[in-house]
Amino acid sequence: FAQLIETEKPDVTLAMATSAARDVTNGEALFALGEKYKIPIEIIPGHLEAKITYDGATYDRKNKIGVAAIDVGGGSTEVIALGENGEPQGVSVDVGSVRLTEMFVTGHPIQIAEVNQIKEYAVKKFFESKDQLPQASLTEIIGVAGTPTTLAAVMQGAPYSDELVHGYKISTNDLNTWINKLAAMDLKSRQEVVGMDPKRADVIVAGMCILLAALEALNKSELVVSIRGVRYGVAIHAAKMSR
Repeated sequence: FAQLIETEKPDVTLAMATSAARDVTNGEALFALGEKYKIPIEIIPGHLEAKITYDGATYDRKNKIGVAAIDVGGGSTEVIALGENGEPQGVSVDVGSVRLTEMFVTGHPIQIAEVNQIKEYAVKKFFESKDQLPQASLTEIIGVAGTPTTLAAVMQGAPYSDELVHGYKISTNDLNTWINKLAAMDLKSRQEVVGMDPKRADVIVAGMCILLAALEALNKSELVVSIRGVRYGVAIHAAKMSR
């Protein structure tokens, strides 16, 4: 990134991280790298994280009423929608693709019993938070981050590209089908699936189970994939602040 910045010489450079960067064991190493390459890394304030993610995910929606965004992370999953005050409000559910993989997966292929354990645990966690989830009538669910974008490429059997995956629709039936297909593969075979990000191959099954549980809790059967999320939201927020 430092080389790219030096070559392109942008007017503004932003290096932002979510609050999780403070919590991980190697967080200090990240900030040290930023200082080394003269790219100061800022933490997105907790009270702005939901708004920034939602603004990025819904950037191309004129009407955001009834639109919710699901952001599957490694340690937790955010569900964000407009609150009664018209501002985005997020609910953090304590399920993430890395967390659930570490909790339940003992090897690859992933055993059917382990897949069922992941599904049951994710459903339980979402329903524990159901009172906090968006209660208003939802017309659209947007899925952001690596799990839905990778799956969209895999389902189309093509190498990943933004144009390919943005706006692609994934149903609960699709999720169940591909959970079973990918879980049945050993890790090397899964990594070689066209469209798969090899670095995500070990955790994508858990990520898909989380998406399935989220849709069930929201009483919806489909999501729309967006390549836009927190990064786009950061850029939008910065542009507004510079006016």
